[in-house]
Amino acid sequence: MHRIGKDRDHSRFKCVRALFATIRAQNDPEARGRRLLREWLSSRQREQFDADRCFDVIGGDTGARYRIHYGTSANIRNGP
Repeated sequence: MHRIGKDRDHSRFKCVRALFATIRAQNDPEARGRRLLREWLSSRQREQFDADRCFDVIGGDTGARYRIHYGTSANIRNGP
């Protein structure tokens, strides 16, 4: 009987640890940045971002079309 209780406690501990790891991963700076980006994208841009990890924008002053790719550098290209 004592062994069963110990196994149950160990299983609960593993579940709680996995839960905290998931929460931590969802709240790291990159995950928060992606959530913020998605909040500002239009529904079409969100669909494009989800499918291709990039989205298109049109410059307000120039009307030029740009494609923004997911990444930290050299991630903006003229035209699609």
